[in-house]
Amino acid sequence: MREKVQKNLLSTRTLNQRVNHVKHFLEANDVTINQTKFKMKIKLPKEIKREKEGMAKDQIREILAACDDIRLKTYVMFLASTGWRASEALSLQVQDIDFDRNPVRVSLRGENAKTRTDRHTYLTQETVTQLKSWLDFKYRERTIKQYYDKKTGKIV
Repeated sequence: MREKVQKNLLSTRTLNQRVNHVKHFLEANDVTINQTKFKMKIKLPKEIKREKEGMAKDQIREILAACDDIRLKTYVMFLASTGWRASEALSLQVQDIDFDRNPVRVSLRGENAKTRTDRHTYLTQETVTQLKSWLDFKYRERTIKQYYDKKTGKIV
C-alpha cells in the first residue's frame, strides 16, 4: 500500500477511509486508541478541493446541435439553463411550469429535490420556446392507422 501512496495511485479520500476502517476495527476488538497520540503520530493527507466550472456556451451548443430527438433536445436544454439535477428535471410536471409569469417560472417540489426544499427557477426565452414546442409535439392530435380486420375482411 505504501508504494501506491507514494506513486499517487490512492486518492486522499480512499486513504482516509481505509485508516478510519482500521481504527474502527481495532476499537471493535477492544484495542484502545488515544486520539491525541494518534493525531500527533499520524498525519493524514488533506483533500484538495478543486473549483468546478460550468460548461462553455460553445460546448452546450455542440451538444444541442447533436440532439436529433425533440424530447432529448428539450431535456438537455432544460438541464443546461436551470442547473437542476437530472432526477429533479425528470420529476417535473406541466403544472409546475408557470407560463403566465414573465419570465416563466418553474417550481421544484421538495419531495423531488435532493435537499428536500422547494425551489423556483426562471427560464430563458430559448428554453421556454423549446418547452412549448415539445408540449405541442407531445399533445398533438394523432391519426389512427388503418388495419385489416380478418373477421370482416375489410380495411378499417
